[in-house]
Amino acid sequence: MFNLENKVIIVTGATSGIGKASAIALAKQGAKVVVSGRRESEGNAVVETIVSLGGEATFVKTDVTNESDVISLFETTAAKYGKIDSVFLNSGVFSFSPLGEQTSEGLEHQLGVNVKGVYYGVKAASKHLASGGSIIINSSVVASVGMPGASAYSLTKGAVNTLVLSAAIELAPSNIRVNAVAPGPVYTEGADGMAGSREGFEAMMAPMVPLGRVGEPNEIAAAVVFLASDEASFVTGQILGVDGGVGAK
Repeated sequence: MFNLENKVIIVTGATSGIGKASAIALAKQGAKVVVSGRRESEGNAVVETIVSLGGEATFVKTDVTNESDVISLFETTAAKYGKIDSVFLNSGVFSFSPLGEQTSEGLEHQLGVNVKGVYYGVKAASKHLASGGSIIINSSVVASVGMPGASAYSLTKGAVNTLVLSAAIELAPSNIRVNAVAPGPVYTEGADGMAGSREGFEAMMAPMVPLGRVGEPNEIAAAVVFLASDEASFVTGQILGVDGGVGAK
């Protein structure tokens, strides 16, 4: 697809779902991937998968809500590989429920991971990325399309989108690009918590998607690979919808 040979790329929240798929996809294109997340055994399993495919990867345990952890992630990567070319700030959490039933604890948790965690990542990346580097953030179509039950989650993703715009302008003189992917409904392990099963999730979400189905993690990963590549060298400040047409409705 795209040549990422010798590029060093960090992926946060890479122990499952879109993060895992992206880490594997980036490695398949030649990148040295730093797999990051809180779950060590799952992270090491992703590394083993990448190595079994002939790629190179390492795991760094990180809690993105802790700025010291994020700083350490970037410093550890730079020390090991001598540079950092790109980062996919994928870590995110969601909790859907009627607005009147949403809790302050749930809101704080989503703000901590989805907003503060991303902000810490962009801040650290601004100091470590090489010229021509790429910061990619996982946003969501619900930042621009309303969805019942998603008020807290959409709030956090709207914040992410505005961060993309400001950071893209500020970091452009350093030749660092800042973009986001905005998935629509995608089936991951976490989706079972919403609907109990893949079938339940598809029944709930597919009718709202013009293409008539939910997405797969590897379809989001393909967009991440593009944004990390030199082929996207003139792309910055963009929110790339990978949503089956939901954002066009």
